[in-house]
Amino acid sequence: MWCRVRNYVRMARHFEKMSKNESLWTVLSVQNPWSDLICRGIKDVENRSWPTGYRGRIYIHTSGAPMSPAGVREMLGIPRLRASATLRTWFNEGIKGGEDKPWLRSRAIIGHVDVIACIENAKSEWAARGSFHWVLANPFHFDEPVTDVPGRLRLWTFDPEKHREF
Repeated sequence: MWCRVRNYVRMARHFEKMSKNESLWTVLSVQNPWSDLICRGIKDVENRSWPTGYRGRIYIHTSGAPMSPAGVREMLGIPRLRASATLRTWFNEGIKGGEDKPWLRSRAIIGHVDVIACIENAKSEWAARGSFHWVLANPFHFDEPVTDVPGRLRLWTFDPEKHREF
């Protein structure tokens, strides 16, 4: 237990230093379709197997293979789609989106949110039992994503200036 706490404190200090360097973005890779739902403010909790001491803005990187509408429907679940008008609208608009469907995007930073807490008992329909719940606020979805960005595990940094040079 003590090692876990010590590692948690060490990670929190590391990310506190990272967040002070404003030219670098702190990024979290999230699979489709969850990444788009987060940046559009539909999903207010991100479930992880590990806690974070990081608070503040994180950029959301969409990862995983592009999905078909049937795959998205299966992943979200029919009952959830029926129960949420917002989710149903998002899904139906995405179907009409042609080549710009949110679940076809991958390897891109598509927006940002603020991590305001990390708890184990969030009161959100998106909170999964047995996970750490990163509570999210202030979502923003980019009109033009930053593309061709390979993802990574855990929180990572991205330098948008270096990326623009390529």
